[in-house]
Amino acid sequence: MQNVSEAIGIFFREFEKNSNTGDVDRIAAQFADPFMVTDPSGSRVVHATDFRSAIPQRKKLFESLGCRTTTLESIHETKLDDRYVLAKTEWRMQFDRGAGALEDVTAWSTFVIHTSGETPKIVFYLTHENHLAMLRQRGILRQEGTAGT
Repeated sequence: MQNVSEAIGIFFREFEKNSNTGDVDRIAAQFADPFMVTDPSGSRVVHATDFRSAIPQRKKLFESLGCRTTTLESIHETKLDDRYVLAKTEWRMQFDRGAGALEDVTAWSTFVIHTSGETPKIVFYLTHENHLAMLRQRGILRQEGTAGT
């Protein structure tokens, strides 16, 4: 990992672990309440209660599509000031396509993390692509919520 402080490296390794296990409490604890999410479709403010209820649904959807693991491939950290860090991340999601075939899908995300509190918290989360549209293009998602073969 290039240009990454120890604290941010630890934070994202924990984020990776929590994402793979689907631990709602630990995932939610890494985000501020509320936080901002933005993607190609627009921006929105997300409150903790809504986020907590969405985490299991997202995990269930990705598992139904054959997603086995999500791996943090890289982090590039930029200190914005004494309280905030910008982290550009690259993730590899591995999908089971059946008959032993695996397919890797790369996704990029950018985070702004508030670092001056007791623990770091994500205050801004940008996904650079619409993940569901990307999975449709790859044939992993045929229609809303159905796995490709």
